[in-house]
Amino acid sequence: MTTTAGRLLDARIAAPTRGGWVIFALLLACPSASSPPPAPPPPPPPSDASAPPAPVDGAQAAPADASIVDAPPDASGSSSVVLSFVAPGTTTNCSASSTGGAAIDQLTLSAFMVTRPGGTICAPLSMTLLRSGENVGSASSACPGPPATLPCPEVGDVVKIQPIEAGAYEVSAIGISGGTHCWFASASVGVIQGASTAQTLTLSPRAGCPSSSARKTLAR
Repeated sequence: MTTTAGRLLDARIAAPTRGGWVIFALLLACPSASSPPPAPPPPPPPSDASAPPAPVDGAQAAPADASIVDAPPDASGSSSVVLSFVAPGTTTNCSASSTGGAAIDQLTLSAFMVTRPGGTICAPLSMTLLRSGENVGSASSACPGPPATLPCPEVGDVVKIQPIEAGAYEVSAIGISGGTHCWFASASVGVIQGASTAQTLTLSPRAGCPSSSARKTLAR
């Protein structure tokens, strides 16, 4: 047997026949020590670092756009919320119950920003009570801390919250009468960047408050 450049193996085999011997030559391929190894497979493509991470099992991804209310642009260029309040069954929000009013002395406001389905975070507020366009009261709140407290907003007054970050909010209001929490309202409010969102909150009475007797009187 012989090899050729380490690649060919020459094997000769003799076999007898009637007329003599026949020699078969076999050339076998052999691997060469100088042959290069096979090329490795290409590496996988790099991952996209800008892609959002997958949600944890059981969690839902936050909505891409949390804004839920269309509104015209705000003249100041920043987002704002304009709230008005009504107390059904009464003639006014702030007058005494003896005259058919809701007898509200003060109003507290708090807001929580919706960060994901089922999740919220406290939102600091800065607000102004406007009556016929004039500032008749202002308040602010911090997180953590108590809610902002304003004088009673009468029918036709508005409470303007500005600035406020764009997003979806859960807003809660409490009407205080004689130091007692007597009226309650809550609503979902959508804030769009650079726009003003207007919404009316309907206050619901608590039984046993002075406003309850006013509602009974008006119902007769």
